[in-house]
Amino acid sequence: DILQEPQKERDLDNNTGTIVWDGSYILSKFIHKSLYIRGYNCIELGAGCGLVSIVCKIKGAKIIATDMKEAVELTNKNIENNLQNLNIENYGTNNCEIQTRSLEWGSELDLEKFPKFDFIFGSEILYLKQTHSHLLKTIKHLSHPNTKIFILYYPRGLGEEFFIKKAKAQGFTINEFEIDDPEFVASIRKYRFIEMEFKGVTSSYSFLMSSSELQKLTKRNPSLKPWDIEDIISKFNSLDLDSNGGLDQRDLVKAVDKIQPGVNYDDIRGALKDIEVSRPGVVELDEFVEVSTGYFIFFLIASIKSSNGSSLKAPAVIEGIQTDRSLKRRTIITSKQNISSAHTINEDEKEEFTNHINYVLGSDNDIGHRFPIEPTTMQIFDECRDGLILSKLINYSVPDTIDERVLNRGRKLSPFQITENNNVVVNSAKAIGCSVVNIGSQDLAEGREHLILGLIWQIIKIGLFSNIDIKLHPELYRLLEDGESLDDFLRLPADAILLRWFNYHLKAAGWHRKVSNFSGDIKDSENYLVLLSQLVPEKCNRQALSEPDLHQRAELMLMNADAIGCRRYLSHKTVVNGNPKLNLAFVALLFNTYPCLQALEEDDDHAELDEFLFKDQYDRESRAFALWLNSLNVHPFVNYLFEDIKDGRVLLQAFDKIFPSTIINRRVNSQDNLSRFKQIENTNYAVELGKQRNFSLVGIQGADITDGNPVLVLAIVWQLMRANIIQTLQSLSAGGREVTDAYMIQWANETANKHHPRFSGASIRSFSDSNLKSGLFLLDVLEGLKPGIVDPSLVAKSPNEESYKLNSKYAISISRKLGATIFLLPEDIVEIKPKMILTFIGSLMAI
Repeated sequence: DILQEPQKERDLDNNTGTIVWDGSYILSKFIHKSLYIRGYNCIELGAGCGLVSIVCKIKGAKIIATDMKEAVELTNKNIENNLQNLNIENYGTNNCEIQTRSLEWGSELDLEKFPKFDFIFGSEILYLKQTHSHLLKTIKHLSHPNTKIFILYYPRGLGEEFFIKKAKAQGFTINEFEIDDPEFVASIRKYRFIEMEFKGVTSSYSFLMSSSELQKLTKRNPSLKPWDIEDIISKFNSLDLDSNGGLDQRDLVKAVDKIQPGVNYDDIRGALKDIEVSRPGVVELDEFVEVSTGYFIFFLIASIKSSNGSSLKAPAVIEGIQTDRSLKRRTIITSKQNISSAHTINEDEKEEFTNHINYVLGSDNDIGHRFPIEPTTMQIFDECRDGLILSKLINYSVPDTIDERVLNRGRKLSPFQITENNNVVVNSAKAIGCSVVNIGSQDLAEGREHLILGLIWQIIKIGLFSNIDIKLHPELYRLLEDGESLDDFLRLPADAILLRWFNYHLKAAGWHRKVSNFSGDIKDSENYLVLLSQLVPEKCNRQALSEPDLHQRAELMLMNADAIGCRRYLSHKTVVNGNPKLNLAFVALLFNTYPCLQALEEDDDHAELDEFLFKDQYDRESRAFALWLNSLNVHPFVNYLFEDIKDGRVLLQAFDKIFPSTIINRRVNSQDNLSRFKQIENTNYAVELGKQRNFSLVGIQGADITDGNPVLVLAIVWQLMRANIIQTLQSLSAGGREVTDAYMIQWANETANKHHPRFSGASIRSFSDSNLKSGLFLLDVLEGLKPGIVDPSLVAKSPNEESYKLNSKYAISISRKLGATIFLLPEDIVEIKPKMILTFIGSLMAI
């Protein structure tokens, strides 16, 4: 009695794991009639509805049924429903077990939890070519020298033959056969069985190539002979391959450079983009041999020939390319076309951001060996694919954002490990205020240039802007203009404050010019020369003002910057070109190094500043709420919560995103620089909408929000954030079950109890429970959510604040590694902030 959950009849995309395919019936009958597996340890890969595993149980085997996490629930239901019907007494043993477990192919974390097996079964698991490497890695890990592997597949023309080739290349012996069964006359003749064993000896790929395949390659590359191609294969096998027989793009570039010194990185990278690969950024053996351009083949053969004392001239024609010059031009054009087909990137920004990364991460203990990265090439995008550089960059810009103990390190990371690292990157970037609406972990793993460059700039900018804060520099109060209130000043974005600061010093220097942008107003370097001489007059001067050549003047200005340790982000070319991002970064660096604003006097009248700084007691909650609002992609960006939502526009956008189609647009004042009357109209409307959603807003009026009352502002924003969390959890729950605080606490306790032995041994009764303080309970929840995700050796057991903070920081980073969006800080856990802890548990429930 097998339960099925079909979505679309015979739809590979939607029915994997949800219906019983013909192949499962055929494999089950084969096992039942032809195999003796009583008492043997067996595992089924891609178990789906569990029919094969149930038959193995009937046959008296110890069987583990595995599939993706979302499919295992159905597998388990079928096994439970059929247990009472399973009769194993006739097989003479009661020593048989059946389990269901999730298994992601290729995942080191998953695989290390499994032993070796005597039999491995799988039906209909070869239809996705991109999973073959992970599947073979999984099978190798689960096999001992005598393991028997049986795989049944239907040849749909989706790359099944490549699996057999790769398996042979990685040391498997293969016996492929058909079964003739009159009960399956219509289908069985179309299905094929693969019987495999793994002996651990890697075969030479040249043995796998038939004469016809060699002829095809020779025809496509007329300058190459079959023995040349075999030499290429031999050379490829001698390179530093990963565990799945693939060569990382970075290693490929180095290998080709050794063979043909001086070959441009981007030429090789562009050629690689023309190869249809099953793993982004990795070339596997069959893919390499079948390259159509002949670009790499030519250089590899050139090396082989030269090592034998002979020479090889460039082929007269390689896919229509007539000369070496044409070849170089083509690969560069191809690379640029791939970039500009939908997006463009700025070469100057790419080079300067790469220089920044080289500067700040070059001595890192984990990744220092990867530097320097050549800034004139596209290498930075390949280096960022595994998430390590971006994680380190986030921690440089905002220290302690990521607990680096959760990062997967090493030269050869699996795709699963790379995804985990990039989950940490995306969710941590979101937590520091980056806009990552259109960026996912897969985008980073694929090295998508425009997305990576945009993210790098956001991370760098957040680090540069972090000190442009009146809480850290109260002397910024001096930049207020006549008649301007502090509220008005705080609404200014950081770049506008930097312009104020720039002009403040130009005025103090008696200079006749002002700057209104980071482009045209500073192209001639004059304002820069005056600014530098005003900041550090003993080391910088204005002599270059008399230099007529703009590029030479810019270079002299940068020499002044170098004298004070600030020559970064700019070159004479980018100054004259007026690149706004790079000029902004340079000015922010000058501010952070030499703010040169006189401290405020004690007896000065700055009562409004004192009142604003008093609100610092609410800083952590307001920071988290501001980051959450920004994650909704509201406009304008929220820097200071109490100031930036005063006009109600951001609150109304948040209501519209959480509760679509509830906003009446004609009631919204959406213009900039609203009058107080219009602002209160908006905030009154926000309060009205909150009451319609049963928010607790007793005594709150729109004027309270417009006046920036911290307690009341936090109250309405918190209830919006909570509604968003509850709404998400209800959409994921069975039947849209109501999600309450009690339900969330129950889930947390039940999940924590799945982990044995516990780190804490305690349960919680509320989100203000004292058992939350140490962080151990949250680590129990995470371990129960995904066994093996917490390293016990990294759990601090000492009953002190330092250990509590370490555990909390570790829990936050693990959550982000799992894909959760977390905005709270370790201090919020240690100090048991119930609202923030509720958001943490809610984010875990939504994974």
